Amino acid sequence: MTTLTHGQVQHINPDDLSKNPAFTNVIVVTGQVKTIYIGGQDAVDASGTIVGKGNIKQQAEQVLNNLQAALKVGGAELEHIIKWNVYVVQGQPLQPAFEVFQRI
Repeated sequence: MTTLTHGQVQHINPDDLSKNPAFTNVIVVTGQVKTIYIGGQDAVDASGTIVGKGNIKQQAEQVLNNLQAALKVGGAELEHIIKWNVYVVQGQPLQPAFEVFQRI
């Protein structure tokens, strides 16, 4: 944990997410305001296994589960997200993924 003049920076790799030596899954910055930064999440479970190969619906569910786990360690939930970046491989049917986002 890094201490700033008026806050702290925590680097967190929760047990619910796959560990990647290239980046930290969650960074929580506290001070006058609290900000949570989440590394790019994909359809990989905590063991590093790809979930739903060829099934965009299962992949979207896993990504949202990962995001929920990342937000939880920072004390937040999906409704606290103010910006999303979603990347989809060209040619994938988007409707099944949209249905997952709408449901969750």
